[in-house]
Amino acid sequence: MKTSTRNIHRQFQTIGKTLADLACRLPGRPMACVHCVSVLEWLKSQNLPATASEFTLPPRLAHMAATGTASGLRTRDGRYCVLLKTTIGWKGNFQGIFCSDGPLLPSEIIGGATRRAYISIGDEYLFQELYIRRRYSDRCFAVYFDLN
Repeated sequence: MKTSTRNIHRQFQTIGKTLADLACRLPGRPMACVHCVSVLEWLKSQNLPATASEFTLPPRLAHMAATGTASGLRTRDGRYCVLLKTTIGWKGNFQGIFCSDGPLLPSEIIGGATRRAYISIGDEYLFQELYIRRRYSDRCFAVYFDLN
């Protein structure tokens, strides 16, 4: 049986949706958000520059991201943001968890009332067009990036 690229992409999307749904059903905060907040706390101790950067996670946190790295950002107003890519797909597409230590501004959620809402923070390319799969709170989101 030959597996097409399109079928692999569909399987990738189905697995991601299932994982996000399972995380949402956990009692209390979703485990994905707990992991993201752990990385956020570590990142705050790293003297993060005021631009977006990718960091290698320490061994105790590396299992939380597919590549053992996280993207971090300190915004102009002092908030810290983290993006954990939990699954990497074809052409750089990914699924992951985004969290911040403060609520996102209304201007940072584009198309908030639509099905295709996404997060874009400032001019930082690492934090552009993070499509929202699930909103856990005003600080934690299951996100994906898809080049189409």
